[in-house]
Amino acid sequence: ASTTKLITAIAFLKQVEAGSARFDDQLGLYPSGFQLQQLINQSNNISWDLLNDYVGSDARQKLARDLGLTSYNMAKNEISPQDMARLLDKLGQGKLLNQEHTELLLAYMQNTNEERFITSVVPDSVNAYHKTGLYNDVAHDAAIIDNGRQPFILVIFSDGNGTQDFNTRAKTFRSVTKLALDAFDK
Repeated sequence: ASTTKLITAIAFLKQVEAGSARFDDQLGLYPSGFQLQQLINQSNNISWDLLNDYVGSDARQKLARDLGLTSYNMAKNEISPQDMARLLDKLGQGKLLNQEHTELLLAYMQNTNEERFITSVVPDSVNAYHKTGLYNDVAHDAAIIDNGRQPFILVIFSDGNGTQDFNTRAKTFRSVTKLALDAFDK
């Protein structure tokens, strides 16, 4: 689902850092910088299509390969929870982008269009950055949770087996998140 939009965003930001892309390049009706914000913060599929075309499939696939994300399947829009955790870990440690772009991407991963899963139970005193993905009966959330002492990655992928009852699954996500927060708070 939409968690893989992070790969597009990182590939775009790497191109900005290399000088082959700019935030003010026009993509559709808006500049690419606006499309990036919409891609991550609002999970906008039009922005995703535009940025995917702009960045190119080779750049996305190369990024995944270089990061060892062996499960990433661009054609099927799939990635394993383990590879998503690897991606978030590298992002959170500042190993993917320069500091400015890392901070920008993390900022877009807060106060998003979908806050009912992992982040809904994270205390206000804890920084949480996440990307959700909802598609048909699939609900995913992948987060960096930073309590200021011991940051951790929490990735929860779920399959509704034909049902789209996201609110019931959100309760399960919240329960798992509370357990993780308790475990890492000790």
